[in-house]
Amino acid sequence: SIIEKLQELLPVPPLAKAPIRPDINLTTNQKRAKRKSKFTQRQDELIVSLKRKGKSWVEIAEITEVGSYLAARNRYQVIVGQQGNNNSSSWNQEDKVLLKKILDSAEIEKWQFIANEFNKATGKNYTDVDCRDFIKLLFWMNPLNFQINEDTLIECEKEHKITEKALES
Repeated sequence: SIIEKLQELLPVPPLAKAPIRPDINLTTNQKRAKRKSKFTQRQDELIVSLKRKGKSWVEIAEITEVGSYLAARNRYQVIVGQQGNNNSSSWNQEDKVLLKKILDSAEIEKWQFIANEFNKATGKNYTDVDCRDFIKLLFWMNPLNFQINEDTLIECEKEHKITEKALES
């Protein structure tokens, strides 16, 4: 069946056994020469702080005196990138464990929300587990109801081949 074929192709979430970045070995270990920034340490700190407080880029540019709002926004993106917030290779084991814990918690909350909304709409009293199990049953009975068809299988096979090729490199 389509579902069984998909199960063979799809990795088990959250991909704990897969390398963080399969292409990491392809990069060189050379470091770029550092240039002196036209922004001061104080400006950098202010940009990050003001952005976290919800200020607009125009306000941030005026307060920090960095020129235009584009300069403030671009500098923020550079700072965030340097801090590793934009870099998937900076994920450590604690990050992965925390993300999985948050994902698990969100998954539970999602089904609780669905059950609550369904119960409000129907006046019945189903649990989150009841709703999840029923959807699972519906999926197994007819994947086409969830737009899962042969095209989906073909796409998954392509993705699987790409992933395998990247992992072999």
